[in-house]
Amino acid sequence: MGYASRPTIRAPKVPKKEPMNPNKFAGLLRCGVLTVNEVREYHGLSPIVGGDSKIFNGKMN
Repeated sequence: MGYASRPTIRAPKVPKKEPMNPNKFAGLLRCGVLTVNEVREYHGLSPIVGGDSKIFNGKMN
């Protein structure tokens, strides 16, 4: 008595992120290129209140 073969289901491959230097993140935050929530999203963290404001030269805009 044989067993019926089951179809093989493969999970999609998730592209690996290049590790980014923390100093590069800090520089992009200071220049106003990234928001705090964008950096948190890159690392898989949940957004924070007020994290969508741009920071330029250490000041929220």
